[in-house]
Amino acid sequence: MMLKVLLILFKPIGTMVHYSVYVVNRYRGSIDILDSLCYDNMETSRSSFHGDCKNIMKRFVGLLEEVYGKAAYKASKQPNWVTIAKRPTSIDVPKQKNNDCGFFAVKFSSSYDGDEIVEDFGDVEAAADDWKAEFMHTLVFSEKNEVMRSELPKEIESFGP
Repeated sequence: MMLKVLLILFKPIGTMVHYSVYVVNRYRGSIDILDSLCYDNMETSRSSFHGDCKNIMKRFVGLLEEVYGKAAYKASKQPNWVTIAKRPTSIDVPKQKNNDCGFFAVKFSSSYDGDEIVEDFGDVEAAADDWKAEFMHTLVFSEKNEVMRSELPKEIESFGP
């Protein structure tokens, strides 16, 4: 898989505690939104739910200018992300059936190649349960986990690699 994406931003949205993924996609010159929420029969629309995309990109560009300096940022010939953010692209992704948006956001981030989701999730309801177990395993048994494996209860340690 060839990665065509410049940067992926995780963004918690609104008071509904919903997570989606904003992709700053230099390959396509777009802001792509990967959102698992189905907006049918909701009191809000996708466009109003993501209405702050322009302000997010303003802050993001400001951060890049601060980190790299305005001259270096300008010299990098970035597209005008703030203008692009006025019309973000909603990418067709599987929709959640439960309150699993965080798991969908993580999976989308690892499965989006800049054009499409490249992984077939099959039955997303069943897949989301598997993702939870996968993520928990990664968190517990990661080399970066500061809890030593020797400190884990024997019942948990047996599930490790």
